[in-house]
Amino acid sequence: MLIGAFFNVYKIGCRFSFRNFLFLFEKMNPKHLPLNAAIEWQDTLNWLRNEIVNNADIIEPIEINDILLAIRDKEKTTDFSFLIRKFSSTSPKLIYNVSVRPYSSGSLTTHTGDMPIEGLSTYFNNWINLIRKFNLVSFSETKDFSEHYAQEIFSDFEIIEDETFDTQPYSDDVQEVLHEYLLAISERIQQEPDYGSNMELQEISNVSEAFAENIPNMTKRQILNAVAKLLGKIKTKGVKLFKEITNEVWKNAKSKIAGFIADKGPALIGQALDWLHSISRNPRQH
Repeated sequence: MLIGAFFNVYKIGCRFSFRNFLFLFEKMNPKHLPLNAAIEWQDTLNWLRNEIVNNADIIEPIEINDILLAIRDKEKTTDFSFLIRKFSSTSPKLIYNVSVRPYSSGSLTTHTGDMPIEGLSTYFNNWINLIRKFNLVSFSETKDFSEHYAQEIFSDFEIIEDETFDTQPYSDDVQEVLHEYLLAISERIQQEPDYGSNMELQEISNVSEAFAENIPNMTKRQILNAVAKLLGKIKTKGVKLFKEITNEVWKNAKSKIAGFIADKGPALIGQALDWLHSISRNPRQH
């Protein structure tokens, strides 16, 4: 049977925050679906939540009437979108009806089709890659180097890749440290003189806050990728701001962190703060 009647999506084309997206489906009763379908939809939502956070610099969820889930390119001059229109549970796996624009590098047309989760993942990743490649193309002399900086920063991280790097989140202590640091970044960005009129600064602040709230749902690799992208975007706003974010803001966050995890013991505090310092600095500055 087709699944869709249990979803109530409101205003056509209305923007809504990532926080709203996190809770959009929580009021849905899993018992309205077959168990296998409910479990798969749960896993699909968790995957999409992480992907939206990881790519929050270029995409955002929106509400469209009669569309189960809609994600679009943040650049408002385009109509690039990824739509899950509905899904059916007529087979052992859910079958998703998906519309993607653009579908390939050779056309701007919309492609619509039915597919299992493996196809959904392939289509989504291809769509994200196309948008990122589009964003590297410019007809002006000014270029966006945020992707370049993100890759550079990620390569500077002191990463220990164990068997849990792609499957598990960081410990609670590290999550608390990173949560405090991300909120401190958002607060500092909001202090910029032109914050009220600068959409890019507002976006960095919003992404920092959304990222902070979704840390418990992300693997270690996903977290480090998201941190690198965030710091890469900040670096395009100027060396002075970037240095302050990766030095002074960290020092200010450190004093707050020590206060609320002091009861957990010096070893845990030291471990968490050392980790934070390793990801929030760029060795090329020293």
